[in-house]
This record gives sequence, C-alpha cells and structure tokens, in this order.
Amino acid sequence: MAWRRPLGLSRRRGLLLATTIGLCGACSLTLETTRFRDGSTRADVSADRFDERAVDIVAQDAVALDADARTQADVAAEAETGSGCSDGMTLCQGRCVATLTDNSNCGRCGMICGVVHNAEVMCSAGACVFRCAAGFADCNMRADDGCEVQLGTPANCARCGDTCAVGVPVCQRTTGGTFVCATGCDVGLANCDGSCANLASDPLHCGTCSTVCPTPPNSRPSCFGTCGITCLTGFGNCDASRLNGCEANLLTSATNCGACGRVCPSGMICTAGACACPTGLTLCGSRCVNIASDPANCGTCTRTCPSGGNGSATCVGGMCRLACATGFGNCNGNASDGCEADLRRDLMNCGGCGVSCATTGACVASACMTVTACMLPRVMCGAICTDTATDPMNCGACGSVCSGGVAAGCSGGACLTACTAGMINCGRGCTSLLTDRTNCGGCGLVCPTGFECGAGTCANCGLSGLGCCATAPACAMGLICGAGSTCR
Repeated sequence: MAWRRPLGLSRRRGLLLATTIGLCGACSLTLETTRFRDGSTRADVSADRFDERAVDIVAQDAVALDADARTQADVAAEAETGSGCSDGMTLCQGRCVATLTDNSNCGRCGMICGVVHNAEVMCSAGACVFRCAAGFADCNMRADDGCEVQLGTPANCARCGDTCAVGVPVCQRTTGGTFVCATGCDVGLANCDGSCANLASDPLHCGTCSTVCPTPPNSRPSCFGTCGITCLTGFGNCDASRLNGCEANLLTSATNCGACGRVCPSGMICTAGACACPTGLTLCGSRCVNIASDPANCGTCTRTCPSGGNGSATCVGGMCRLACATGFGNCNGNASDGCEADLRRDLMNCGGCGVSCATTGACVASACMTVTACMLPRVMCGAICTDTATDPMNCGACGSVCSGGVAAGCSGGACLTACTAGMINCGRGCTSLLTDRTNCGGCGLVCPTGFECGAGTCANCGLSGLGCCATAPACAMGLICGAGSTCR
C-alpha cells in the first residue's frame, strides 16, 4: 500500500475534519484532513483507491517551520559557529536530523508523529502521514479513529462498502493479496460468516472462526495458529509479554534506545532512537559536558584551561578564565603564570589590578596608605612596611643590609655573621658546638658550673672517681687527659 501524501493546503473550512496525529512533548498539535478531491464519499472508497489518493494531514496553523521551534541552545549554537549540519539537515537538541523524514522531528524540531489505530505513521516530506495496515481501511475519513474498518468481510470485501451480493456471498483473499467476492471459499479456507479465512494465519479468525486476536497498544495482531503481535514502527515488545503489547518506545526509552535492551550511558537521553546528550550538553569522550562552563572541555572537547598559581581554572562562555584566590589578581592577563599580583601589598596593583599607590608610597592590606599607616613594630622603609628587627635588607635601620643579604639573616636588629664550615652562628657570632660550653651540642645548651664541653658533651674530670673520657680533650682545673687516661 502507498503512504498517504499531503496535497496542497485547503482553506475551505467546510471540507476540514480535525484530528490529532502529531504530538509535541506534553502538548498536542491539532491537524486537519480533507475529503478526496475527486468527490469520493466515505462509504464507497476501497482500501486500494483510498491509498492511491492523497489526504491533507497538515498543521492547522500553516506557518513556516523554522528555528522558532528549536531550542534556544540550537539557535545560539548556529549563530555562533553555524549548525555544522549538512544540507537537508537541521540542528535539533544538539543533533543533526532530517526534518523531512524524522518521525520525532517531522517538519520542525520536536514535532513527533503520533499513533493511528490499525495504521503505520511516518514522516514524509516534512508531514506526518499514515497508511492502513493490511486488511483495514479508513472508511469514515477520520484519522482520529484510524483505519476503523476491517476488510475481507461480505459488507466491506475489497474496499469500503464493497458488499458481496447473492450468488457471490463470500469474500476471500486472492493470491495477489486483494479481496474478491466469490461463490464459495477455496480449499483450505474456512467460511466464517461469509469471510473466507485461513485459520492458521488470519488474526481475525485465528485457530477458530470466533477467535479474534487482540490488538494491544502499539502493535498489530498476528496469527501463526495462535495469536501473536507485530510491533508498530518505533516500538518494541521488550518484556516479551503480549498482554501489554509493545510497551517500549524505542525512540525515547533510555533503557531500550533504538532496540530492546540498548541502554544509554549515564547522563544521556534517547532521542529518535539514538542516545544523545541533553540539550545544552556535548558528548566529550563518554561524558556529556557543558563546553560553555567545563574547564576540562572549554569551548570544545579536550581543551583544558590552565590553573596557574594563586588561582583555579574556570570556563565562562567557552573561554578560559582564572578565578584568583582572595588577595591575588591576574594583572598581566597571562594565565600561564597564574594570579601573579599580590593585591594586598603590590604598590602598582593595590586592592585591584592597575590601582597604584605611587602618591601614598605604601600598600597595606589591599589599601594605599602613607608612611604613618605602618602598624608597629613595622616601619616604612622606602615603599614598604617592614620589621627592622628581622629584615636582613633593613637590619636595625632602613637601608642597613646584612653582608650576604637575605642569606645572612637578621636577629634583634643585628646581622647574623655568615660562618665557615663546621661553625654556626647561635646569635653571638660563629662558634663550635663541639667545644662551646654555652652551646654544647646545640645552640643554647649551657654546661653546668665546673663542666667543660668536649665533642659536644659536658664533662667534669675533677670529681672523685670519674675517669676522663677519651673523647674529652679537657678536664677541670686545667688537667689534661691523655687517650684512655684518667684525671689525677
């Protein structure tokens, strides 16, 4: 059978019959159909003749199908980079689809062709059209009840209103698949109230004349000696139960996307039988991400935004940006060195990039201040507030630089001397921890009265009964011990 193709729009309201065949999300779109142009009436049109004619099934508001029906993300993406779709394709929810033939986007994005009873529906030339299943016809010209008449009966044998008269009282199917009125049923066929039926394959007389196979949702009945079902296009019997028909919508089910058991990865949805990312997201590897805000896929997949020092990477509108830590700023505009400016004390970027403290001479706590603004014990040395008790560049006074600079150190406003190997500065010049009784074995470790320091250990050889350790070079009262000897 041929699909019913839409003709030109008729604006004569007297010829229009309203029906709902297209669905758009939660809303419904009212469509219209006309009578045949040749004036055929509902009662005398056969299934074959009906299929050979075209019926208008068009949107009631015959407006241009344009970008208004698409998502804002689709429109914005096309405006910025172009749709990226080939000729004849349209960007719908982030996917390129053929709106001339796509049942989920028929004529425009989001227009879903609905279900018609005892018929198959498809998108042709951007319009939802249907054709009756074999053995059925739409005799009342109303799409809201689909193909409501069963053919092959004495009342509607080959077509709507084709009545088998006296002399040819039965209706039987020919080898070519059509129905004709006959004097009797052929061998192998049963006469079921004037209808010649093959009880092994006829779903209207399956096994017996009185057994009519049920038509569960989204299916057509079938018969192989016992009743079965055949799923309509876009549906599947994924739970293997005839009772609820073809319960799975293969066009939208995330667990049966395009076929039973085909599960879309986490975060993806099923659109027109294919797993896809939700609107506004892009598939990067195996994940759906927002390339407008994902620092790991900024603007396009795998483009990673650098983080830099004192800041973290962000993506804004598909462009890499740095989110600086509090008190820092990316004042040179170079993300590779991070947020390089310390806004708390930088004279040229005090509290914000480009804010200069040249007239006041100091930046303290992100604010320009004069010399008197330094908090004690800090004082103003040049353009900075510093503590002269510990600053080796201003040790004891502004401009007093310790020999060796920062490496030398400053303590109590006095420079710490840089010592030779084996010596250490414990605050009062260089000394040896091996022999200095005030720093014996470590700075500040003082030997008791009468004890001396040898090899970093305090010892007293003047006490009775104490021997002189071989490692101790000196004893009390000036006595010197030899190797292994004792004090006398």
